Amino acid sequence: MVLRILLLALGAVAVWKGATSVVDGSTKVARFFGFPRLMVGLTIIAIGTSLPELGVGIFSAIGGDTALSLGNIIGAGFLNLCVVLGLAALINPVSINKSTLTGEAPFVVLAIALVWVLGIDGVIDRFDGILLLIAYGAFFFLLTLQLRNEHIHPHILNRLRALNAHRETHSLERSFAKLGIGVVALIIGAWLIVDSGVTLATWWGVPSFIIGMTLVSAGTVLPEMITSIIASTHHASDVNIGNVFGGVIFNTLFIIGVVSVIHSISVSQTLFVRDIPLLILATIVGIGFLTTGSRLVRWEGFFLIAMYVIYIVATMVATPAVH
Repeated sequence: MVLRILLLALGAVAVWKGATSVVDGSTKVARFFGFPRLMVGLTIIAIGTSLPELGVGIFSAIGGDTALSLGNIIGAGFLNLCVVLGLAALINPVSINKSTLTGEAPFVVLAIALVWVLGIDGVIDRFDGILLLIAYGAFFFLLTLQLRNEHIHPHILNRLRALNAHRETHSLERSFAKLGIGVVALIIGAWLIVDSGVTLATWWGVPSFIIGMTLVSAGTVLPEMITSIIASTHHASDVNIGNVFGGVIFNTLFIIGVVSVIHSISVSQTLFVRDIPLLILATIVGIGFLTTGSRLVRWEGFFLIAMYVIYIVATMVATPAVH
């Protein structure tokens, strides 16, 4: 059992390092071939932090255990919206700009609500997955238009410059090698997470959805949590909120879409009645806090963290053992 937990942790580290390597390598390759800096930055920032969840989702779908991936996405949503933002607020009050509040924030609620509606018949099938992918494409298109038509935050520009800072100093061969190593690390790490997660669920007698929602999501969200804490110490929280919202939207629409295209996802009555509605509620509460004074203060951050802890404890207590 200890070995399986260590393998799961090793898988989380592998997908983290692999995602970082893929982001760095693919950025340099794209810039080498002359893709616009803004488009490269938008794509990498949107997808890069969610590559661990995507890897876990694809492997769980191939293995036919989509509950693990769905649990990972739901758990990651709660962690991002409650714990990541909550911890950031405990360090420094979290501010939000108007474009994020009126643009990405409502889309987070709509994305989760769309998954809830599509799961009303107890399954998210291939057709539903295609609809989710189309919805993400529409969101990404609208986000691109928004960033083209407004002043871009200096911190975003700095991040985009950093992504392309060493274009001349790295050969194309080295960039491809870094990209390839990252993909291999992602594949191995995602396989370790899925295999260990399913095994632990069997040993402990709990549904794989619960393992995905707790252990797996904690491992895949850890990089975003660290990034959030660093951003808060540098007073760049408004940009960080945009990345958190964008990550939740990507996970909900794109990853669930991809997984359901590969293998249909069963939506249990408990998930439909309890988990997804509570995630929508947590999102609305978080956005509501941000709306008051356009920032999230410490007591509100503590409240969000408490919501997550209560939800996890209540879910674990209410979940019957699987024999």
